[in-house]
Amino acid sequence: MLMFRTPVPVHIKKHTHTLGETHVVLVGGSHIFESDGKRYVIENGGFMRMPGGVVHEAWLPAGSQTLNILESGWVVNWLKGEPGPEDVNEYPPVSKK
Repeated sequence: MLMFRTPVPVHIKKHTHTLGETHVVLVGGSHIFESDGKRYVIENGGFMRMPGGVVHEAWLPAGSQTLNILESGWVVNWLKGEPGPEDVNEYPPVSKK
């Protein structure tokens, strides 16, 4: 388990986990996830459960606090490099819908 606090908006680049992940929004508004061309919005008190191997990326808002539970421990398979300075203050692109 890991707890994240994001004082500024941040983009988490595309990645997978070997086993399942559960992302629980404790505080902080809308968390946006995209996977396989679909967008998911998770609000305060909500959660997102993904099986292992699912490619996904996320945008976490400023002031949020989340609990991440990874069945394989903190193993992240970054597909385009891990997050860096360019991902700070990044907001999700406008939805294609």
